[in-house]
Amino acid sequence: MAKKALRTVEEFTYTPEADRPLPAIEQSVFRFRPLTQAERLHAIDSAETITADASGARSIQPRGFTQARELVLLALISAENFPAGEPVPYPADKDTRKKSAYLEMLDDVLLFELGNYLFARSALGEPEKNS
Repeated sequence: MAKKALRTVEEFTYTPEADRPLPAIEQSVFRFRPLTQAERLHAIDSAETITADASGARSIQPRGFTQARELVLLALISAENFPAGEPVPYPADKDTRKKSAYLEMLDDVLLFELGNYLFARSALGEPEKNS
């Protein structure tokens, strides 16, 4: 029997792995909106690119880091205590250039961590927080 898919519908937060041992007041916390089904499916479809050269030889390029950045840019709502000790507020307006500039402050590995968590948490969350 076909059933309605469980999807995360509420905003959620994420504290980076490296911050978790710190006192709560010192931790960075990122707030996200869940990805829509269309955004999740696009992410799956664009996880890698395939190119062919003139001889017909194909190569596959994974897009993990680029994709993580795209997802964070789509769904990040706010950041608390980032950078730690000298927090800068995440731009509240819809100006993608400002938001993109903000992401430049994130370490590449942290950006990847955020994007992966965002994708996983958007796909299926806790039953009581799903539709």
